[in-house]
Amino acid sequence: MCERFWTGPRTLVSEVLVALGFGTVLQAANGEAAFRLIKDNAVDIALLDWNMEPVDGLELTRLIRRSEDSPDHFMPIIMLSGHSDRQHVLVARDAGVTEFMTKPVAVKSLCSRLNAVIEAPRPFIRAASYFGPDRRRRSIPITGPERRAPQAQATCQ
Repeated sequence: MCERFWTGPRTLVSEVLVALGFGTVLQAANGEAAFRLIKDNAVDIALLDWNMEPVDGLELTRLIRRSEDSPDHFMPIIMLSGHSDRQHVLVARDAGVTEFMTKPVAVKSLCSRLNAVIEAPRPFIRAASYFGPDRRRRSIPITGPERRAPQAQATCQ
C-alpha cells in the first residue's frame, strides 16, 4: 500500500484517501508548493488538479517528469480536471500524466485509477520530445509498413 500522497483537490479527495486507508495524505494549495512538498517528502502518488496557480497541474506534471530537481520522475500522476474534452485529455497525456479523471470525482472511479497505477503500472517511455508512461492503452497490430522514422524510436524504462 502506498504511504504518502499529495493531492491538489484537497478536501474530498483527501478524506476519501484517508477513509480508504491510504496512509499519510499530504496537501498543498498550488503546484509550486506541491513541488516543494514532493521534494521534501517521500511521495508515492500525486493527485493533482489542472487548475492551480501560480503553477498549474500541467506544469507541475512537467516538473515532476523533466526537472533535474524532481525526486521521482516515475511517480504516478493522476490529473483531475473539470475539462473533459479530448484536447485537454491529450495535452495532459502528452505532458506525462499517468491517469486523467474529470470532476466531480466518483469514489469508485478514483479507486479504479489508484488500482491501475498501483497494480498495473505502465512502462515509461523516453523519446526526444516525451518522457512518461506509455501513452498506448491497447496493442493494435501494425498492418502496413512501419511509419516511424529511425530517429523517433523510443526506449522503454
